[in-house]
Amino acid sequence: MSHSLSRKSYFCTCHSILLAIVMTLSVSVRNVDSAEIYDLGVLTGGTTSYAFGVSADGSVVSGRSGVSSGNHAFRWTLGGGMTDLGVLSGGSNSYSYGISGDGLVVVGDGDSSSGQRAFRWTSGGGMSSLGTLPGGTTSTATSANVDGSVVVGASTNSDSTNRAFRWTSGGGMLDLGVLAGGTFSNATGVSTDGTVVVGGSTSSGGLRAFRWTSADGMTSLGVLPGGSFSRATGISSDGFVIVGDSSSTTGQQAFRWTSGGGMVGLGIPAGGTSSQALAASGDGSTVAGYYQTAGGARAFYWTASLGMVDLNTYLPTLGLDLTGWTLQGAQALSANGNTIVGYGLHNGNTRAFLVAIPEPSSLILGFCGVTVCGISALRSRRASCRIRV
Repeated sequence: MSHSLSRKSYFCTCHSILLAIVMTLSVSVRNVDSAEIYDLGVLTGGTTSYAFGVSADGSVVSGRSGVSSGNHAFRWTLGGGMTDLGVLSGGSNSYSYGISGDGLVVVGDGDSSSGQRAFRWTSGGGMSSLGTLPGGTTSTATSANVDGSVVVGASTNSDSTNRAFRWTSGGGMLDLGVLAGGTFSNATGVSTDGTVVVGGSTSSGGLRAFRWTSADGMTSLGVLPGGSFSRATGISSDGFVIVGDSSSTTGQQAFRWTSGGGMVGLGIPAGGTSSQALAASGDGSTVAGYYQTAGGARAFYWTASLGMVDLNTYLPTLGLDLTGWTLQGAQALSANGNTIVGYGLHNGNTRAFLVAIPEPSSLILGFCGVTVCGISALRSRRASCRIRV
């Protein structure tokens, strides 16, 4: 398998990173001096909530909450709290799985008078169905790019088979196909500029993580040594770092893939039986997800220097009191990796959480020959491949 990327893709990537930098610099966020955790609460009538997406600056969160009857997608901010995004026409339930980098577009799925449909929500337009692929009956949206102009997910087709899609307002849903010998696929992540899509597809060799571009189509990322399957669930801003999980000789474990180094296993913490990466920071240097133990799932956080650490034991070393909390799944990261959202048990109730940790005093970003010095932007205080609950 070749890991080389085209010259065209390289310059597209530079453009997307510069866009992300401009967006980061234009957002006003509050620095934190110590780690903080927020229970995001529930919608009226609900008892449980789950967070699955966070904006690039860490100030806006999306997910789903129970209501008096069923579940509704939500959008949360520190100042406004949790807002009910409603349902599609004729529906009673909605679920959000992703949010745009600017925090203004929320995506997911919900039931409707036409069946289960992927949706795209904006404050001005509300919740709109994205339809299905030709002949399809169901669809779900899992992720959006920086401004929500590109949405990815999966839809059934005329053969009632799930296919990964890439949606734009001008072109609608594009079927991304499958790997050679495969029958179904699902897209779970998209780069900042919307040109790189990742997910999982069956193939002649089994389930494989994939990376898709318009120039190269769908490319398998392979498996870890001794593995028989893999799937991708997260992507860096530029699309050059991809995370997910793969089986291996040492068990099912989280991986981090780069164009130069291929797929590298991130291991399984002591006492764990498996691990799965779900999110990467903007530059791909930070990874989050969960690992399984005999006592249930526990959220993890990974960097090259830390290795894979259990958030339940790591955060107290930063001075954060987690009394009453068990963090079960880290689902999304802000661009700088210092805001983590997910869900866990809080005083016995399943609740969406936001954790903000201090950022180093200076962060040097060098992309495509452009270096930005001293960026310290810690946010406000604050399917398939994902854990679906």
